[in-house]
Amino acid sequence: MNNVKMMGSLLDRLLSYVSSAPERDANYDIAVALLRNYSQLKGLALSQIADLCYTSNASISRFCRFLGMDNFKEFQSWMERDFTMRTDYSRQFYTMLHNNQETAISAYRDALIGNIYTTIAPENAQVIPDIVKTLHDCGKAAYFSHHFLWDIGHYFQSKMMMMGRYVELFMDYATQLECARSLTEKDFAIICSVGGSYLTRYPDLQRYPVQRVQDADHHPKPGQPLSQHRRLHPPVRHDQSQ
Repeated sequence: MNNVKMMGSLLDRLLSYVSSAPERDANYDIAVALLRNYSQLKGLALSQIADLCYTSNASISRFCRFLGMDNFKEFQSWMERDFTMRTDYSRQFYTMLHNNQETAISAYRDALIGNIYTTIAPENAQVIPDIVKTLHDCGKAAYFSHHFLWDIGHYFQSKMMMMGRYVELFMDYATQLECARSLTEKDFAIICSVGGSYLTRYPDLQRYPVQRVQDADHHPKPGQPLSQHRRLHPPVRHDQSQ
């Protein structure tokens, strides 16, 4: 299960779970306790985390498996690689923000405006009808992205459901990889990426050619990897670049 890179942080996964849990059971209580003591977790042993959560070692181990991890050791690995505000933005933007806040915010504003104009440019507008038709006629539709673009995917998924089209959307990378392997010539893949960094950060998708997948305005040849697909929209500047 875990021979691929993890996507997002442990914090993201815990927040996602407690915000959408259908019932407040033992796993929910552990997740809330972990969030309330999050700053203390790094470097703690299994028994110490169990004490923080007022539960047993076995319950913590089961919770790790519930989150999709093989064991507590993997939980510790997630903690070590967790994200901070310092790494949540590109180094260029972070440095600019630190040196001159007004300049950084102005540059960010200009980048957003530029992206809006580029997105609605004639060359993009011309291919939208073809994309809509392909999406309507395809078999299965799937959305792939970094964890921090999850909200965009969920919004898109919700709007598509209102029009009767279910779009597969998974936050966990291993599940995204499994989904990519299952796509066929009748399916449609949407990759939402910052500067094309999705396939750079998660290269395993490039190792598994996706058979005859249609992606945005591009119709690749049979067996062409997702890494060779073109994208419709330009990269977003001064945003997260993980």
